[in-house]
Amino acid sequence: MLLLLSVSFLTWGLNLIPLATLAAVLLLTGYKLAKPALFVEMYRKGMNQLLPFVITIAAILISDLLKGIAIGMVVGLFFVIRANFHAAITLTQDGKNYLLRLQKDVSFLNKALLRTHFDSIDEGGSLIIDGSRARFVDQDILEAINDFVAASEDNGISVEVRNLAGGG
Repeated sequence: MLLLLSVSFLTWGLNLIPLATLAAVLLLTGYKLAKPALFVEMYRKGMNQLLPFVITIAAILISDLLKGIAIGMVVGLFFVIRANFHAAITLTQDGKNYLLRLQKDVSFLNKALLRTHFDSIDEGGSLIIDGSRARFVDQDILEAINDFVAASEDNGISVEVRNLAGGG
């Protein structure tokens, strides 16, 4: 509150402070907030944590605070979507037997990956679609599964759907 009042009513006084002095104060404050130990901690957590952190700081330094934070949020969102996209559907194969697992939240973003997995199943194979680990399955995914089940008879693929609401 004191800072807000100071900025609101003492702007004439802030203009009298040399810019080099303000820059030095900002650099010192920035160093205290972004200690080198923080960079090491982010590095230990992995690239999924380090890259958004470093890109956000670089964007703030290159542009301004608001644009840098916006860029950092977009980069962070990209990493979150990428992590959820890859982890949602897994396909394991043992000979002509396949197990397709739906995990976590399976959204419409995973539809292309699902179709790629369906295309990799050999004719005459056996597929089990297991939805027991899925918390949420988008309607587009259920529709793609139902379409594959209907078309699988023509390709000689036997499909069993387990623990999937609306599947098979």
